[in-house]
Amino acid sequence: MPRHGKSTRRERRRQRELAIVTATRTLLDEHGRRDPSVERIAHSAGLSKPDIYRSFESKEEIFALTLVDYLAELEERSAGASEPEDPIAALREACLRYVDFCLEHPAFVDYSLSLLGRPTEELREQISDPIWLRLGGALATCVGRLERILVAGAERKAFAVADPAFRANLLSAQILGSIQLARAGVGVREVAPGVAGTFELEPARLRDACAEGALAAVGISKQVAR
Repeated sequence: MPRHGKSTRRERRRQRELAIVTATRTLLDEHGRRDPSVERIAHSAGLSKPDIYRSFESKEEIFALTLVDYLAELEERSAGASEPEDPIAALREACLRYVDFCLEHPAFVDYSLSLLGRPTEELREQISDPIWLRLGGALATCVGRLERILVAGAERKAFAVADPAFRANLLSAQILGSIQLARAGVGVREVAPGVAGTFELEPARLRDACAEGALAAVGISKQVAR
């Protein structure tokens, strides 16, 4: 009987956590950069504010686990896609899939940059061990898929990559940063000394540029990639 009670409590906690993360994702997708308050998250989840703090110790923990949920969706899409044995095609496909996900979920980009752009020591103090481990595992899975493509390409002498893990992290961060240009929709140029002009930045152009940039970073020219 005690075991059954413990299992029920664990299940209630899991359901409460799921409701909170789902509500947070919905609010982030609707409002982007504007952080929803704990009260608003609770209301959206059909819970009380004390209910929130029964599952999470801080607002940072809520956002961290919501980021884990985004990454889990990205991994599901990646796992379902057929990755060609050709590492050049595989890298391009992986980058395009990542860019498409970022364009579809702007809040994922915003909170990846906001949360992960903070000093690790500072963020670590605000997140409990279990959630920290889940966040690290989700990030490792995402970057690991890209790293494995780079390792395969380096082994076959298709890529000039000395440190696949470093390059995978760098490419992932570069794509996140580049997506901000798509959000702005315009680029800036100097039309005369000290005079700024703008030009339109289409998402499709940026999408292709991210893939081409990733290939160039591992020593593949645009002509070879085709």
